[in-house]
Amino acid sequence: MEPIRPCHRTGGFGFRKFARVLLACSLLAFCYSPVEAAGDSAALDGIHEHFTEELQKYVGEGLVDYKRWRQHPEGIKKYLDELQALSPEQYRAMPEDGKKALWINAYNAFTIWLVLKNYPIQATSKFYPASSIRQVKGFWEDNFISVGGQKVSLEQIEHNVLRRDVQDPRFHFAVVPGSLGGARLGRVAYSSRGIANRLARATREYLGNEQNVRVDTANNTVYVTQLFRWFPLDFAEGTDLVKRFPPPTDDEIVVDFLRRSGPAGLRSRLERKEGDPPFKVIYEPYDWSLNEIDCSR
Repeated sequence: MEPIRPCHRTGGFGFRKFARVLLACSLLAFCYSPVEAAGDSAALDGIHEHFTEELQKYVGEGLVDYKRWRQHPEGIKKYLDELQALSPEQYRAMPEDGKKALWINAYNAFTIWLVLKNYPIQATSKFYPASSIRQVKGFWEDNFISVGGQKVSLEQIEHNVLRRDVQDPRFHFAVVPGSLGGARLGRVAYSSRGIANRLARATREYLGNEQNVRVDTANNTVYVTQLFRWFPLDFAEGTDLVKRFPPPTDDEIVVDFLRRSGPAGLRSRLERKEGDPPFKVIYEPYDWSLNEIDCSR
């Protein structure tokens, strides 16, 4: 666009008219951006509401109706397009809570989009459930989305952004990797408003589900999902053991995190008296079955 140059005073086009034209152009540029102002979390939260609209159509009790959603993918595609329109400048100006909500939603929406592209999933491996996303080659590594100028795969969102930059272990219970072993998908997208409380609630819900965590007090044993074996050091940030020497074991980190972050019932079962032996931790198999409504058990 050519810059507007003020005309000579002759012809009646004075400074005030020029200022009005310049203001009008500025307003047009402002309205064009899907995020109305750089770093405006409220505007971005408005975009996330488009994701909420889709979730409420196709999600129930944490599971997804992929079969029906596949017939109408235009809504989630529009939402992903809106995320991809976010400029690097807008992203850099966002507050941390806004970025956290953005990446959680981007991960969840992009996962859904990739499942829809590959649905119904064709079984190619005997090592995973027939409907699992593990049957789709390169699901995490070979598909990319651009957000705020960053071209990323699902793997990069998880490891390079959420684990490295966000460093809030509770995100593990907010991102939904398309499997029954992961977190249940909510019917409301994340937003910058109240995200700390939302993450705390998601964590309690996941840890309070006995399919993910259960305590055998009689045998002094805690059974947990493999998620905790894969990322034990992530959970050290939420414990009292970070600065301890000698360093804590992975099992100690996991139990301490459960004791601090779980629901009240779980915390009470994990209480120990001085001199009590430590809990034994057993890491149970992760359920890679697709998190679709037809798989509800």
